[in-house]
Amino acid sequence: MIACPAIEQLAAIASGEGDVATLAHATGCAKCAALLDDQATTRELVHAAPVPAALSAARRAELAATLLAAADTELDPPRRASWRIAGLVALAVAAAAAIAIALIGHDAPPAVAVAQPALVEGVPAIARMRLDGVERVTPGEGTIVVDAVHRTRLDVTVSDTRIAVTEAKVAVTTRRGVIQEIAVFAGSVELITRGDKITLERGMVWTRPTDDVAVVAEPDPTPVRAPPPPPKHVAPPPPRPELTAPVPEIAPTPLPDTGMGAFRVGWTELHAGDFAAAADAFDRATDAVIAEDAAYWAAIATLRAGDRAGAIRRLQVFLTRFPDSTRADDARIQLVRLGSRG
Repeated sequence: MIACPAIEQLAAIASGEGDVATLAHATGCAKCAALLDDQATTRELVHAAPVPAALSAARRAELAATLLAAADTELDPPRRASWRIAGLVALAVAAAAAIAIALIGHDAPPAVAVAQPALVEGVPAIARMRLDGVERVTPGEGTIVVDAVHRTRLDVTVSDTRIAVTEAKVAVTTRRGVIQEIAVFAGSVELITRGDKITLERGMVWTRPTDDVAVVAEPDPTPVRAPPPPPKHVAPPPPRPELTAPVPEIAPTPLPDTGMGAFRVGWTELHAGDFAAAADAFDRATDAVIAEDAAYWAAIATLRAGDRAGAIRRLQVFLTRFPDSTRADDARIQLVRLGSRG
């Protein structure tokens, strides 16, 4: 007598799989045919069960109970073996659990991260507004630093020039109502001036051409009445004789540049390979709007100059002064590579 196939083999036949021999046996065996019919009925009940868009915990429990009750209705305990009943119940419970797992993610919508607005530091802005969904700022005279890394886009607009800052950090210098210089520290920005579009990448410094200076209208001078001429009969006094030798004029000593000028010198020397001169120039760039980036690049210049200990010290000082800097992670990575824990 040929042994009946296992319940797993009959389940495979009910799902359209399995081998021909098992199918032939189930067709000719009354017991296996009944089991196969139960498998097919249970599968139909599972597929016919409604699947809502979102289910609460109470609704999932109710759905599982419905499937179990349907499976029990199809069973005939007095004439079927107990192991067959247990198999069908287990199948119904597994189906209900699969539906619950598939729908559990619908109960709570995923949290959506809201990007923070871009940071603007430096000289006060003349205007800052939102237009067509994009924040725009018009800076005053001097230098501003815009940090839009992992933040929302911000456009810098002055006269006929606009800078679109997206996922980037940039310093913009304005003089006499015209953007004169743009230095990109991270990412890339799009410069639009007089209809032309220019993409500036990290490490690039754009300076307005000397023949592209906007004409700023000067106010009309207030007319000044000339003093009356002296009377003709009064002779001008004779010149006084010089009693002492004239004191030679001493040219004033220019103050050192501690802003974008020093940073630009450091950046140029860094790319030229004169790392010691680059570090010295970055050290002079102590203005608040540029000090953070200057301190980081001074450490990098020191490292490229071969001064390992000096680079470690500079990176540690940088992290102490600017722990929330966007370059803090880069500084920590450099310290790990240099064998320091920070």
